[in-house]
Amino acid sequence: MLEIYLERINDVLNTAPEQDANAVVLAGPLTGAVTMEHVSFRYSKQGPLILEDVSVAVNPGSRVALVGRTGSGKSTLARLMAGLYEPSTGRLLFDGKDLKYLDLHSVRSQLGIVTQDTKLFGGTVAPKHCPGGPYDGSGPRSSGRQTGVHP
Repeated sequence: MLEIYLERINDVLNTAPEQDANAVVLAGPLTGAVTMEHVSFRYSKQGPLILEDVSVAVNPGSRVALVGRTGSGKSTLARLMAGLYEPSTGRLLFDGKDLKYLDLHSVRSQLGIVTQDTKLFGGTVAPKHCPGGPYDGSGPRSSGRQTGVHP
């Protein structure tokens, strides 16, 4: 099993950078203003539109939940906001700056997105706190208390 994890890690480490560092700027501290202007998206050039002409403005300090039926585009919209996909048309703005010209890491480090499929590895979170070592249960409880998900 460890070999599979190491293969996945090697795949990530050997992947080419997703952006040319000379073509983007750091986002700096974001206030939380997010704007989508006429965003449409399709997975391939000839494929059907998954999102069509979506325009949304989110004010700083707002909390937003995307809800809808399966296949309605919620996860796709979140992945567009995180820069994991590029819109087919339209643009995404963070504090009025086009995501296309921002360093994605500097933007992603300030986003909080919970997708519908959150599994990274099989099993429970407990062994991930002490890989290769004895498991006493304290790691997950401590992390849970720090994040407010465990009493």
